[in-house]
Amino acid sequence: AWQDHAEVSVITQNVDDLHERAGSGAVHHLHGSLFEFRCARCGVPYTDALPEMPEPAIEVEPPVCDCGGLIRPDIVWFGEPLPEEPWRSAVEATGSADVMVVVGTSAIVYPAAGLPDLALARGTAVIEVN
Repeated sequence: AWQDHAEVSVITQNVDDLHERAGSGAVHHLHGSLFEFRCARCGVPYTDALPEMPEPAIEVEPPVCDCGGLIRPDIVWFGEPLPEEPWRSAVEATGSADVMVVVGTSAIVYPAAGLPDLALARGTAVIEVN
């Protein structure tokens, strides 16, 4: 694995945890994670247990926050802004990279699609594999 030989940061728009399952360490999830939850109203992270649903259910009581807001996956829906922290850390990783390898992207979803241009502007080699 690359991270055995160099410092590696992974910047992803994927909301699964496949990078972590593959052994990647520093993963910046720009669009959040399906495995984390937050309140739709106040944004507070939700760490309590979710209701058990062994089979699809027509009626299930959704979890709610102390403020009364519904709990939702901590992911970015279309049209929502990126969370500040993952974006800031992705820009920092891009700014300190010796090389950027861009893999399997259409490069049309901004602002993430602009990260290779940021790397190029500071003289970093960018390798695109699609």
